[in-house]
Amino acid sequence: MIIDRVSGWLEGARRVDSPNSDDRPPGTQLDLIVVHGISLPPGRFGAGWIDRLFLNELPAAADPYFATIADLKVSAHALVARDGELTWADRWQIAADAAVMGQKLAARAGIA
Repeated sequence: MIIDRVSGWLEGARRVDSPNSDDRPPGTQLDLIVVHGISLPPGRFGAGWIDRLFLNELPAAADPYFATIADLKVSAHALVARDGELTWADRWQIAADAAVMGQKLAARAGIA
Protein backbone atom coordinates (compact mmCIF):
# COMPACT_ATOMS: atom_id res chain seq x y z
CA MET A 1 0.00 0.00 0.00
CA ILE A 2 1.27 3.42 -0.94
CA ILE A 3 -0.13 6.70 0.32
CA ASP A 4 0.41 9.56 -2.10
CA ARG A 5 2.16 12.23 -0.01
CA VAL A 6 0.74 15.06 -2.13
CA SER A 7 -2.92 14.04 -2.30
CA GLY A 8 -3.06 11.98 0.91
CA TRP A 9 -4.97 9.17 -0.82
CA LEU A 10 -4.17 5.46 -0.71
CA GLU A 11 -3.31 4.26 -4.20
CA GLY A 12 -5.43 1.39 -5.51
CA ALA A 13 -8.22 1.81 -2.97
CA ARG A 14 -11.80 2.79 -3.73
CA ARG A 15 -12.12 6.42 -2.64
CA VAL A 16 -14.93 7.93 -0.57
CA ASP A 17 -14.67 11.69 -0.05
CA SER A 18 -15.87 12.24 3.51
CA PRO A 19 -17.21 15.74 4.19
CA ASN A 20 -15.77 15.43 7.71
CA SER A 21 -12.17 16.13 6.77
CA ASP A 22 -10.02 19.03 7.77
CA ASP A 23 -6.31 19.68 7.97
CA ARG A 24 -4.31 18.35 10.87
CA PRO A 25 -2.78 21.19 12.92
CA PRO A 26 0.85 21.93 11.95
CA GLY A 27 3.35 19.72 13.75
CA THR A 28 0.79 17.09 14.74
CA GLN A 29 2.05 13.56 14.14
CA LEU A 30 0.16 10.36 13.48
CA ASP A 31 0.41 8.47 16.76
CA LEU A 32 -2.51 6.04 16.82
CA ILE A 33 -4.29 3.72 14.44
CA VAL A 34 -7.39 1.91 15.67
CA VAL A 35 -8.42 -1.38 14.11
CA HIS A 36 -12.02 -2.37 14.78
CA GLY A 37 -14.87 -4.28 13.23
CA ILE A 38 -18.14 -2.77 12.09
CA SER A 39 -21.37 -3.87 10.51
CA LEU A 40 -24.37 -1.66 9.93
CA PRO A 41 -26.80 -2.33 11.33
CA PRO A 42 -25.00 -4.62 13.81
CA GLY A 43 -24.78 -8.18 12.53
CA ARG A 44 -25.66 -7.32 8.91
CA PHE A 45 -23.04 -6.92 6.22
CA GLY A 46 -22.68 -5.66 2.66
CA ALA A 47 -25.61 -3.27 2.32
CA GLY A 48 -23.55 -0.11 1.72
CA TRP A 49 -24.48 1.52 5.01
CA ILE A 50 -20.87 2.08 6.10
CA ASP A 51 -20.21 4.34 3.10
CA ARG A 52 -23.40 6.22 3.92
CA LEU A 53 -22.11 6.71 7.49
CA PHE A 54 -18.80 8.08 6.11
CA LEU A 55 -20.75 10.53 3.93
CA ASN A 56 -23.23 11.75 6.62
CA GLU A 57 -26.04 10.13 4.62
CA LEU A 58 -27.13 7.40 7.03
CA PRO A 59 -30.95 7.58 7.14
CA ALA A 60 -32.07 7.47 10.76
CA ALA A 61 -35.44 6.00 9.77
CA ALA A 62 -33.95 3.03 7.88
CA ASP A 63 -33.16 1.04 11.04
CA PRO A 64 -33.72 1.68 14.76
CA TYR A 65 -29.97 1.46 15.40
CA PHE A 66 -29.27 4.14 12.79
CA ALA A 67 -31.30 6.65 14.80
CA THR A 68 -28.69 6.32 17.58
CA ILE A 69 -25.68 7.01 15.33
CA ALA A 70 -26.99 9.09 12.41
CA ASP A 71 -25.59 12.30 13.91
CA LEU A 72 -21.99 11.01 14.12
CA LYS A 73 -19.38 12.63 11.90
CA VAL A 74 -16.97 9.86 10.89
CA SER A 75 -13.80 10.46 8.94
CA ALA A 76 -10.35 9.03 8.29
CA HIS A 77 -11.03 5.36 7.75
CA ALA A 78 -9.57 2.56 5.71
CA LEU A 79 -12.28 -0.06 5.36
CA VAL A 80 -11.59 -3.65 4.39
CA ALA A 81 -14.88 -5.24 3.36
CA ARG A 82 -15.65 -8.91 3.90
CA ASP A 83 -14.88 -9.55 0.21
CA GLY A 84 -11.46 -7.87 0.56
CA GLU A 85 -12.32 -4.62 -1.21
CA LEU A 86 -10.38 -1.71 0.28
CA THR A 87 -12.11 1.65 0.68
CA TRP A 88 -10.22 4.77 1.71
CA ALA A 89 -12.50 7.35 3.28
CA ASP A 90 -10.82 10.69 3.80
CA ARG A 91 -7.17 11.55 3.58
CA TRP A 92 -4.30 9.91 5.48
CA GLN A 93 -4.91 11.66 8.81
CA ILE A 94 -5.95 8.57 10.77
CA ALA A 95 -5.30 9.41 14.42
CA ALA A 96 -6.87 9.85 17.85
CA ASP A 97 -10.18 11.09 16.37
CA ALA A 98 -10.71 7.57 15.02
CA ALA A 99 -10.24 6.15 18.52
CA VAL A 100 -12.79 8.56 19.96
CA MET A 101 -15.28 7.68 17.23
CA GLY A 102 -14.75 3.96 17.85
CA GLN A 103 -15.41 4.48 21.55
CA LYS A 104 -18.61 6.41 20.82
CA LEU A 105 -19.87 3.72 18.45
CA ALA A 106 -19.06 0.98 20.97
CA ALA A 107 -20.79 2.88 23.77
CA ARG A 108 -23.89 3.45 21.68
CA ALA A 109 -23.94 -0.22 20.72
CA GLY A 110 -23.71 -1.18 24.41
CA ILE A 111 -20.35 -2.93 24.07
CA ALA A 112 -18.02 -0.35 25.60
